[in-house]
Amino acid sequence: MRPSLIISLLIALVAVIFALQNTEVIQVKFVLWVIEGSLALILMVTFLVGVLVGYLASIPGRIKMKKKLTQQQESPPTTPPPPVIS
Repeated sequence: MRPSLIISLLIALVAVIFALQNTEVIQVKFVLWVIEGSLALILMVTFLVGVLVGYLASIPGRIKMKKKLTQQQESPPTTPPPPVIS
């Protein structure tokens, strides 16, 4: 089996165990919203929102890096002048 598949299955197993052990219903209040749900579900959704925010925050840097790589690939390589021997 591929190592990435094994790691993915282990993470999924840990998530299932976590969800089964944290089934208490909690209430989350944010400004005008009140949300009720299981502790595990709310924590997992919060984690996914954090991942999404992190990904969105990385987009400008990724665009800048891609633009820089594209410019480097389009421009011909410059060769340094030969050394002057006197």
